[in-house]
Amino acid sequence: MNWINSSHIHTLAPRQMLEGMRTNLLPWFGQNDFENWLNIVSTIPNCGRLFLEIHPFSPTSRCDIITSILASDSSLSAWLDAPVSSSSIIWEKTSSILRRWQKQICSQKGNLRSMCFMMGLEFDLFAQQNNLGDPSILFTLTPKDNIQELAEEISDYPELHSAVLNFLSAIKKKTKLYERVVQLNPITLGHIGYMASRQNKNDILPLRSCWRCDDIEHFYQILLISGIQFDKSLLLNELIWLENIKEYINSFMLHLDNYDIFEADFSLEVNVVNSQMHLSEKRENAILQAIINLGFLSSEQKHVLMNFSNRYSLGNDQIFYCSLHHFKIKFSNSKIQEIKCYWLIRTVDIRPMPQNKIRKDMPEVYV
Repeated sequence: MNWINSSHIHTLAPRQMLEGMRTNLLPWFGQNDFENWLNIVSTIPNCGRLFLEIHPFSPTSRCDIITSILASDSSLSAWLDAPVSSSSIIWEKTSSILRRWQKQICSQKGNLRSMCFMMGLEFDLFAQQNNLGDPSILFTLTPKDNIQELAEEISDYPELHSAVLNFLSAIKKKTKLYERVVQLNPITLGHIGYMASRQNKNDILPLRSCWRCDDIEHFYQILLISGIQFDKSLLLNELIWLENIKEYINSFMLHLDNYDIFEADFSLEVNVVNSQMHLSEKRENAILQAIINLGFLSSEQKHVLMNFSNRYSLGNDQIFYCSLHHFKIKFSNSKIQEIKCYWLIRTVDIRPMPQNKIRKDMPEVYV
């Protein structure tokens, strides 16, 4: 695992970083689509890390953006101070949650502050669209089991509030997840999120919950406890190829969606992050080739994606790294339907941090 103290994170404008990757990103989009996508991303304020979500199966050029928000690296303030690119209802509700979170962090009081140490905003970005659109919101949870308290803090976002309560009901009344997982080891529940960017009208969407798995057998156990019907022998066969790349796998995370009960479709996130950049080529070649062998990536796409990982310099001591962080396997009827890949871009400030500026109480963030 690669842990860094968030007080060392240096923030940059996403456009700066992505412009710095122009040569390697441009082949994924083509010249015209890349320029349009870059202009859209330029409305995102400074941050210390973001993800490029690559969709190999998309019929048109696509690279979604997930930006991480922290109070300790000023990215929360950057979002609240930046002019919002849209006046949509979803933006208003999301901004309200961010403002409340900032207020509670400053006052050191509140359930939102104690239950969430990082948030993420995800944007679905097709090359031909005209603006950033609405965000999906993701909460990275501290290991607590009182989801009710979190729901109370987001009541000004009624759809998200209802979705969290539905989730709470699902894990308490309709499955064994609460008593066998959440109460015994709250850290297992890693993230919850609301995919508002995919909302066509003002209705309630399923809540996305992400569960940390100790190993692949733990993944099957949580899936079973969640009440989802699946064919384990078929699923085992679908995942046998992971044995070929097991030396690169750090951990697993199960993604579930629920209304009143958990949906039959689910995803498995496979974390493969490694801080040793000199190992990237061998590691990523093996992982992407395995995905090619399954038919979910082309050799041409692999050639382009292999160039993403690198150490980039913008001058003036501004350094950032890009490397493959994880891939996500989507299942339906216990069979793989799609595999998406996620590249992490993280900044590094190579200037030494003055000792009187280093706070030992700052949270550490897994990247």
